[in-house]
Amino acid sequence: MRHDPAMFHKARVLRQVPLPIEAHLWQNLRDRRFRGLKFRRQAVVAGRVVAFLCASRRVVILVDGGEQGNIHATRALQQVGLCVIVPDAADPPGGSASVLQRLAAALDRQDGKVTGTG
Repeated sequence: MRHDPAMFHKARVLRQVPLPIEAHLWQNLRDRRFRGLKFRRQAVVAGRVVAFLCASRRVVILVDGGEQGNIHATRALQQVGLCVIVPDAADPPGGSASVLQRLAAALDRQDGKVTGTG
């Protein structure tokens, strides 16, 4: 299945002007800074643009899309076997720390480790 070129263009445009939370997260995820894992930003996955993708661990982070948009995107991405992390509406503005905590917890669950969060 070929990806829609318009989605790749949309991803390219989104990379040029990131949201504040995306910029904060990218500083922690880029260059294998988070657990040595490779993350891509504004990646096209299952016909959607996700904020961040770690293909080796099958984890994506969704940042924007409104509550309804994230619910539908989350379901679609989970159906193709991806773990989806979404910032909570209760998170503080720029709440990248809580997203990183949820990401760490999800990775620990994949590894079979017990975590103290959640």
